[in-house]
Amino acid sequence: MRAKLLGIVLTTPIAISSFASIETLSFTPDNINADISLGTLSGKTKERVYLAEEGGQKVSQLDWKFNNAAIIKGAINWDLMP
Repeated sequence: MRAKLLGIVLTTPIAISSFASIETLSFTPDNINADISLGTLSGKTKERVYLAEEGGQKVSQLDWKFNNAAIIKGAINWDLMP
C-alpha cells in the first residue's frame, strides 16, 4: 500500500507539469462528449450497527432487498489533451 502511494506521489509533479505546459486550452464542441446509460439493478444488502460503549452490542440491523430498480447514469467529458 505504501509503495503504491509513494508511486502516486512521485508521478504527480510530472502529470501536473505536463498540464502546465499547455498554453491555451481549446474549448470546442469536438473536445466534449456526453454519455447516458439506462439499466436495472437487483440485489440485497445487510447493515448492522454496533456500539462500542455498549460492549460491542448490536443496536440496529437492516436487511434490504431490491429488484429491478431503475438506474440512470449520465456523464459529460472534456478532453483536455486531444
